[in-house]
Amino acid sequence: IVSGSADLAEIRLARAGTFLAVAARVYDGKVTRDKTVWKGSCLEIFGSLPNELKIGQVFLAPQVDTLPAQAWRPKGDRQEPAPEILVISQPMKDGYELQALIPFAALALDPGKNDVLLEAQVSVSGKKNRKEIGTLFGSLRAYENNGKYGWFTSAVEDKTEKEITDELK
Repeated sequence: IVSGSADLAEIRLARAGTFLAVAARVYDGKVTRDKTVWKGSCLEIFGSLPNELKIGQVFLAPQVDTLPAQAWRPKGDRQEPAPEILVISQPMKDGYELQALIPFAALALDPGKNDVLLEAQVSVSGKKNRKEIGTLFGSLRAYENNGKYGWFTSAVEDKTEKEITDELK
């Protein structure tokens, strides 16, 4: 993800059964946590199905000091913790690395469908600690409109959710 000439993040996405696996390296000058998740250091993942208007959204925040990495889902105009989303992070000299396993349902995705639409948005402290926001596919309001999301096609795996979560332990 790039904003102007600055690299904000590198994102990798993969299907893992009925989950979306996310691996990110985020370049953040000052990793922070805010009561409103997206106002601090945050990676947002958006999902939708082709020819559908419904959009799923999750907020992934890295570990900050004694606060562990955590996930949230929108609820009205607030965010609520989403313990069903597995998320971990590691600090780096210039930001953080984050991995997450997100159930398809949290992103309004159907595990029986091979085609999905995805977008990622990152919020970081850039130069002079100014807030910078960038998206992977150029969406301006990804939470409202899936028109610029990336289209992904995958093969459906035969693994169950339990088999996948057991592999990650």
